[in-house]
Amino acid sequence: MSQSLSQEKRQEWKNIIHRQEESGMSIKSWCCKNGICLHKFYYWKKHLLPEVLDRACFTELTGQKSPGIIIECKGIRIYLNRGFDSLTLQQCLSVLGERC
Repeated sequence: MSQSLSQEKRQEWKNIIHRQEESGMSIKSWCCKNGICLHKFYYWKKHLLPEVLDRACFTELTGQKSPGIIIECKGIRIYLNRGFDSLTLQQCLSVLGERC
């Protein structure tokens, strides 16, 4: 019985996590809007969908002329023109951190 309940709970949280991802909202905003405890959301997301972190996942593109850089994560692509300031980069990475 407890295993069945456990599986139901896991599936419920997978559905919650999926709905948040599909919303396009930040985790914090979505949880607040939907009455979900932020700490529980992060617990279940980490428990059910452990991330594989590969910090060496940058690829240098050679032979291509680009006016700046492109940062891409899970289908989100950010273009930064040459000469961008560090605040712009910080804001872009903050957005990626919320969604990736």
